[in-house]
Amino acid sequence: MWNKVSSGMHDRETYHQEGLGYNLNEAQAEVFASARMGEVWSGETREKWNAYAESQNMDPELRDGMFKALTQAGLHDDGSGGQLADIRMVNVGSSTDDVMVIRHNN
Repeated sequence: MWNKVSSGMHDRETYHQEGLGYNLNEAQAEVFASARMGEVWSGETREKWNAYAESQNMDPELRDGMFKALTQAGLHDDGSGGQLADIRMVNVGSSTDDVMVIRHNN
């Protein structure tokens, strides 16, 4: 049974923060929270996700795979399992440009 049954105990922001706690970025945490709340089927979540993916020049296959994994984790998983492991690895790999510095010793 999906998490909608228990979503009455928490609000969207709580689930968004939960997603951030799993090292998801803002857009990923939004999809995760929508799934937790049972709102992922509205179409709005998918539209926002597609816009985010386009802004990141994300490959359509990666975009769709991430969306599926995020919704499945939100609907059925506690987020800490394997469903989010690949996404966390992509996040780590895509953020290395921001933190990696190559020094030249002359």
